[in-house]
Amino acid sequence: METDIDKIEKSLNNLPEEIREAILSTDTADMMNEIAGIYKIEKEKQENLFGEIHLLLIGAVTGEEFMRDLIVTLPTSKDISEKIFIDVCELILDPIRDDIYIKNIGKKKVKVSL
Repeated sequence: METDIDKIEKSLNNLPEEIREAILSTDTADMMNEIAGIYKIEKEKQENLFGEIHLLLIGAVTGEEFMRDLIVTLPTSKDISEKIFIDVCELILDPIRDDIYIKNIGKKKVKVSL
């Protein structure tokens, strides 16, 4: 049976280098820690949060699945899981997308969708 870690590693290896580097960057790790702090996620539950965020970043789960899984893995309320999803989008996904877009301006047409 494939574990979440196996799923993450396999999906990461299939991503373009630029996206893989952004997901694994210290900036992304810092933002994940910031999100954990904002929502006062207990230290022992932070790995669950980070794993769920990585699954979302690599496209292994949808936003709906991410929020549903947070309710179970943290555990938390539906309202908090929605707020965490919004913060992940605004603090992590949007900056990654914007950075990749800016780096590719003037290059051959590249469609960036995260």
